[in-house]
Amino acid sequence: MTRHIVTAGVLDALIKARLAALPGCGEVKALGVTHSKPGHGGSNWTVPGWVGSSDAVERCRGAIDHYLDYLGSQYDIPAG
Repeated sequence: MTRHIVTAGVLDALIKARLAALPGCGEVKALGVTHSKPGHGGSNWTVPGWVGSSDAVERCRGAIDHYLDYLGSQYDIPAG
């Protein structure tokens, strides 16, 4: 499947908006996406880390994992 190329800022905004919409996840922040080697047919970007209490990060990360998988299946970022 061909992925669309978007800027890292677009992905950051999508992830931020999804977190804000999840109950109790407004205080959890994803660090900005970074370029990475694609693995096993995956996207060429990753979220390198999360900020927030460990309980909230674990819960919110679990709630957003499917969305991140979806974004990874649809989008790549420019190499850089």
